[in-house]
Amino acid sequence: MNKIFFRTDFNNIIGFGHYSRCLSIAEITENKYKVNFVFNKNITTNVDLIKTNHYSIIFVDDENDFFDLLKPGNIVVVDSYEFNEYVQSEINKKNVKLVVIDDLNSMVYNCDAIINHGVVYKKEDYNSNTKTRFYLGLDYLMVKKEFRKISKLKRNTIISDNFKSVFICFGGSNQIRLINETIKVLIKNKIDIFNILVNESLVNEISNEKAQINTFSNLNPSNIIELIRKSDFAILPASTILLEAFTVGIPIISGWFVENQRFSLSEFEKLGLIVNINHFNSEDYQIRLTDAFFLLKNKKNIIQNQKNKINLNDQNYLNIFYNLAIDN
Repeated sequence: MNKIFFRTDFNNIIGFGHYSRCLSIAEITENKYKVNFVFNKNITTNVDLIKTNHYSIIFVDDENDFFDLLKPGNIVVVDSYEFNEYVQSEINKKNVKLVVIDDLNSMVYNCDAIINHGVVYKKEDYNSNTKTRFYLGLDYLMVKKEFRKISKLKRNTIISDNFKSVFICFGGSNQIRLINETIKVLIKNKIDIFNILVNESLVNEISNEKAQINTFSNLNPSNIIELIRKSDFAILPASTILLEAFTVGIPIISGWFVENQRFSLSEFEKLGLIVNINHFNSEDYQIRLTDAFFLLKNKKNIIQNQKNKINLNDQNYLNIFYNLAIDN
């Protein structure tokens, strides 16, 4: 069985989305390839979380150690903002098949395949060699198997006028000020139940006597799906959690924290998948949230749009690696 190496890194501050994307592909390909995850031990420090990964785990001191692992015919999947043209060149010297997961389009690509589940870039936007195959857009959404399965079902597409509960997650940043501002605004708009996904350190730090505050951390995909399905709408950043929510189907207000999220958010808005509040940390956030809330209640087709755009098929990903084989 041929080997596939996933090269990525993450810790409590950066990179978990990259790791999650690699895991989603590993789940699909594990019956076809010997799956190996390779981490830099100086960057990836979440050892306890990695232990839940049942694949072969390899820690290296630097990229040279990684290059030494590779043999002709292996497949390498890289998902890291540290990936650059030098690393690309050294990998190609090993006569392997190179797949790059990329949402930045920031270099000249000399690889066999580019996967980008975003909606910002098209094939002609990339500077690449002629052999590169492109797998772009929401058909190649990289989420865990539970979300891929639920994408084929989704909830009732009818949106109630009577919102009572909200699912909130602001990602790894977990700004408590922003959470409290959000609760304050939504209580004024008669939201009674707040289901909030936070870091473990904040679970007991959020409360409000005027509403039911439910805080959660370290949820598995099934638990996240359950939480989304029992909420009337969601407030989420333009990150992995937003893409996961698309697969379930829920009215969403979304915003951004970092610049590269802004462009994806604009495209999701054009597709009718979200109401766009723009920068979460803007000074007029409370006004923006109030306006977005009322706009969302009038967007009756959001879940239907999500249902039309997100219907994931594992075969799409298997075809990527099948095409690598026939390109020999």
